[in-house]
Amino acid sequence: MDGIKINLLDDVPALDFSSAIHGFDADVQNAMVNIATRVGSDRLFKDRGTKLMVDAVQGRMVNLTWANHQANFAALSTLLFSQKTDVSQNTTGLQSLSLKAGVYNINRLSFQIQAKSVKGETRGINGSL
Repeated sequence: MDGIKINLLDDVPALDFSSAIHGFDADVQNAMVNIATRVGSDRLFKDRGTKLMVDAVQGRMVNLTWANHQANFAALSTLLFSQKTDVSQNTTGLQSLSLKAGVYNINRLSFQIQAKSVKGETRGINGSL
């Protein structure tokens, strides 16, 4: 799988048209985008996305336990969506995906994302919302 690199490390994500990403890195980036996408917002794939951002904005993540609970659902739904919609005979696709909430305060919640490919490659990413 190939894709345009999205700079997700800044406060505002930005497309980097001068850089492409390939293989498992593209799969991981797609998973991160799916996690942040509101479920039901895609007209073609109604099950794309998660409720993670909606729950965060609506104040439903009242503590770290609740944030981890929602993160587990977001990771599982993203993994299942990725596996179900990957019809390209992708040999680097996601085998497992975990999302763990870390530091929690009223303005920001940090996450640790761990992804493993069917070939055994792993990626770890720290992010926040």
